[in-house]
Amino acid sequence: MVSGGQDGMVRLWRVEENETKEIGKFSKHSGAVLCVRYSPGGEMIASASDDGSVVVWGVEREKKEVGIFCRRKLTDHKSDVSGVAWCSKYLATGSYDGNVHVYSAEDFSLVKRLERHEKGCKGVEFGADGGYLSTYGDEGELFLYGKDLAKIGNTKKPFKGVQMESFFGRMSWSPDGKYVACGLAFLEKRDVIAVLSAGLTKDYTLVGHTAPVETVAFNPKVWEKGAKGYVLATGSQDRSIAVWMSSFPKPLILLKDVTSQPIMDLRWSRDGLSLTGCGYDGRVFRVVFEESELGTGTVPEQELGEKLAHSSEFFAEKYKIADLPGPVCEKTAKNNEGLPEKETAEKSAEKAPEERKKIIPRLIEPLSIRKKDAAEGERVVLFAPRREHREFPEFPCARELCTQKGKTTYNISVNREEWTVQVRKNGAEWFSSSGLKAKMVAAEKETLVVVCEPSGSLLEGADACGEIPEKEKKAVTGVETVWIYNMESCSQVVPAQGHTQVILVDVLDGRVLIVLPNRFKILDVNRSTCIEDSIESHGGVVNITLDRKYCVLALYTDGSTHFYDERLRTWAVYEVGGPCVFSDTYSGNSRRDCTFEYLENACLVGIEKEEWTMVEKSIERVILAVSNAQEATPGTLNRVEGVIRTFLEATENRGAHFVYSLLKQAAVRSSRPPKGMQHYIHQKLAEIENMWSYQKE
Repeated sequence: MVSGGQDGMVRLWRVEENETKEIGKFSKHSGAVLCVRYSPGGEMIASASDDGSVVVWGVEREKKEVGIFCRRKLTDHKSDVSGVAWCSKYLATGSYDGNVHVYSAEDFSLVKRLERHEKGCKGVEFGADGGYLSTYGDEGELFLYGKDLAKIGNTKKPFKGVQMESFFGRMSWSPDGKYVACGLAFLEKRDVIAVLSAGLTKDYTLVGHTAPVETVAFNPKVWEKGAKGYVLATGSQDRSIAVWMSSFPKPLILLKDVTSQPIMDLRWSRDGLSLTGCGYDGRVFRVVFEESELGTGTVPEQELGEKLAHSSEFFAEKYKIADLPGPVCEKTAKNNEGLPEKETAEKSAEKAPEERKKIIPRLIEPLSIRKKDAAEGERVVLFAPRREHREFPEFPCARELCTQKGKTTYNISVNREEWTVQVRKNGAEWFSSSGLKAKMVAAEKETLVVVCEPSGSLLEGADACGEIPEKEKKAVTGVETVWIYNMESCSQVVPAQGHTQVILVDVLDGRVLIVLPNRFKILDVNRSTCIEDSIESHGGVVNITLDRKYCVLALYTDGSTHFYDERLRTWAVYEVGGPCVFSDTYSGNSRRDCTFEYLENACLVGIEKEEWTMVEKSIERVILAVSNAQEATPGTLNRVEGVIRTFLEATENRGAHFVYSLLKQAAVRSSRPPKGMQHYIHQKLAEIENMWSYQKE
């Protein structure tokens, strides 16, 4: 592996399974090294620096020894060189002087100067075998060149927005040369990743990071896991890395706080099984996958023509807006402002509903561990289910936990090899338990929950005495035990709970959640009560957790979120996974659109749980959606009235001012509200005004 740093050094590393060793460092730059890239054959390395130079290094390999030597120093740029890219024929360099130079990969003579970027070039990248060359500029424009280095296209559309400070715009081409991915894109003022076709005719969008994405990297192989798909890694200024698989609707993994500063670069190994990257803090990291995690990998031929499977979110129909129609109507009401030529505002308004799609943030996220062997916080859950339970993801058990209550800190150490659990209070030894082989542990404040696997040695001893009949042996060895402790008093709180198999545990405010196959139970150790019920099994469960407001939350693979209504003792839907513009399965088919149902449900849930921001947003979207529809039927208007009436009754008419202002805005913002909606708005405004007059009297 090769890396470059702020010290101007280019370093070589030998990466082995258990260690990484520096085998050499070389200096030919007078400034920081901003980018390093191997040539396709691995016989050369190009390094770019903020001193304006690019150094081409030759690679020498002799038996197990590797070294590099300077072959050529290119000094044509007048400012920082932000990126370099290779193909079999050329070496391309991009600089903040705005210039992009293409050199011969044989003698490094200058072949061509490409079109200059006005505000500097942030990134350059070749497609498969040099089929395309893309360059990205600080002005927010991507240029595309063909094999002959002739410009064939450019686009600003995905990159329109207020750019936050970013130095790099590292792009990546899919292994078959059909798509180019680039960060620093926007969707309704949100930072997203744009995936463009080679013709720049379609733009697909990946939503999820909370800050600009400066680097993306397509895996060099196409992976088949049920269906063939691309794998794309993205690194953001929010210090997280997401790995997306095009045959799945959500990231395959999301790693948070990978570095202490933004992610600077990402590169895949040639076998596609390890991802190496670095951050602005100078750290270099490596993520290694097992082949079973990605599936079966193949190197596709360029222009193979095979249509790969994709999910509705990763490669979906292109869309423009994140919320319901308000912003679209503002544009269509301004004489086609922002619309393509030869397209009327009326036609655009007709098309707009098919282009809307957004995945809203989940109440809960898939389970994750911030560090490899440790987790810390006020509430910590460590999850390690067995492989045979496919409805839950596999998750490793960490060895160290740290939780706090006020100024008291509890450090919990789990040793599965020695079968011990130890607790230190403010650094001093406090509580210990031996003989328990911990499968998973959860802790919150002073409450500790330990799930233990059965003791094989004890069972063997009992069997030797003939105490376990043969037909009962299997049942006995499957029993797992849940132990609940109060770490402050160093005591067991309730008798141990025995179960055939425990999937996960969680703890919150003295309540302990125990998830079992197809069911769950909640033990309230403070009130000495227990709730036990089944788990809805309509799809695979991504996560299930306790919540102060919603009792229990469950996130499913279809994108829906359910909560357990403790009062009714039944599961209810918080977030719909059906065909609405806020879900993964929306296709733009007006006959199969449950958006209204989704918003009405969200409004009702918000009223019950007193989440008034959620209620107000739902009502606002309902009014805007109907105001911007082609027609408003009596059935739809009655449902709007039902939503508003429920809200006013719940707030004892204190929400009337909010409804009044929304209706007034809808009348102004909508280009042409349907006649039925116009009549309803006029009638409802008059009704609210009469109510106010009556209250004054």
